[in-house]
Amino acid sequence: MTEDQRKEAKRVAHVKALLSRQNQLSRKEQDNLNDEDLAAVLSSIEENENHHVIDLTSPNEPEAMEQKAKAKTEEQTNTELPFGMNETIYCLKNVKSHRQLKSRCSQLIKDLGTLESNPLMVNIMDQRMEVDAKAMDNYPDDVPDTRALFPCKVSSDGNCLPSCGSVFAHKSEFKASEIRLRIVIELVQNEHLYLDNNFLLKGTTNTKSSKNLPAIYAQYSDMYLPGIHLTENIIRSIYQKEIMKIRLDKKPMGIWQIHALSVG
Repeated sequence: MTEDQRKEAKRVAHVKALLSRQNQLSRKEQDNLNDEDLAAVLSSIEENENHHVIDLTSPNEPEAMEQKAKAKTEEQTNTELPFGMNETIYCLKNVKSHRQLKSRCSQLIKDLGTLESNPLMVNIMDQRMEVDAKAMDNYPDDVPDTRALFPCKVSSDGNCLPSCGSVFAHKSEFKASEIRLRIVIELVQNEHLYLDNNFLLKGTTNTKSSKNLPAIYAQYSDMYLPGIHLTENIIRSIYQKEIMKIRLDKKPMGIWQIHALSVG
């Protein structure tokens, strides 16, 4: 493929992305478009949307998009450094055991310090975030709040939970690695609480429930083997193995981590 062909392919891909965002065509319909069709549909979009116009014939458009992507990557890299050392964020990946992890977390908690945030200051419009239209269908009708609240989209790359925490704490998802680290530290430092049924029941409608929440949480873990009898030691083992797994970047999290984020 020549350089000109690569540039043309980038322009066509960008137009298809725009069409998808505008909900004009399905993916299958987009793939069947030829260059003339793309130009015609794009012209139609430009007539109705003056704030974002793309010129198919412009040779500089791909370079502009690349520069924008590069700038975003640099912004993400710069904001991923909570206390100056990238190695500190990812230092847990070389830990070999839960005992080592516990020792390392005891050291890191002093470096991290306290995270102060005010979720009420997060504004989708100000931060230019995108409303998650699909999640709106699951939004409860009985939320005791008179403000206009909307779910926003975050990256679905395995960091979705810490990305949510980053949005609330830092008004962007670019510090998801720091939030992941804080979740791991919270779970390691307070293991006795997250294995305590009375603690897990706090905030529920029935604090005297007979449900064994640590056992239920364990059953939702990827570390759980169906059919195994869940004793206290087995639950603790599942808990510790899960933390060893989710200490790594972009590893999907579970219900214990959701609980830790809400508490921490």
